[in-house]
Amino acid sequence: MKRTLPDRLAITTLLDGHALPSQMVMVTLGMEQKNDYALAFGPTDSCGRIEIASKQLVDAATEERRLFMMDYLDLEAGFTGSITLTVLDLASLDRAIAAWNMFRGVTPYPPGYEVAIRAARQVIMAEPGGNLVALVESDVTGYDVRTPVTYSRL
Repeated sequence: MKRTLPDRLAITTLLDGHALPSQMVMVTLGMEQKNDYALAFGPTDSCGRIEIASKQLVDAATEERRLFMMDYLDLEAGFTGSITLTVLDLASLDRAIAAWNMFRGVTPYPPGYEVAIRAARQVIMAEPGGNLVALVESDVTGYDVRTPVTYSRL
């Protein structure tokens, strides 16, 4: 299994097989020790697509490690090759909004983060409930990639 990060992750978010725009994707990177990195990216474009470069993964992980040094190994030193891509469902978006409200004064969030998670929630609320999944469109040969299905809302 590859232990270096992929050059890029090209992802499309789907609801029951149809592209879903304005969504947030959790990229979980498996680590040999300590905690895995769980990094939120988005929003997806009007076609439900997002492309995440390896530099973006490294930058987000570096910031997470800076804030919680004891909880994480260096990403490039401890990455196992395991990648899980999850479209944030309604409950996850609600938790993200609550966390943003609680920690926005102490933890830096990317510009536009609150607007993005609220927009993702609004799009999901406008749709009938269904299965959310992240479709990987980039070459991830040699990686252990998982794309669990979540239900958009209960």
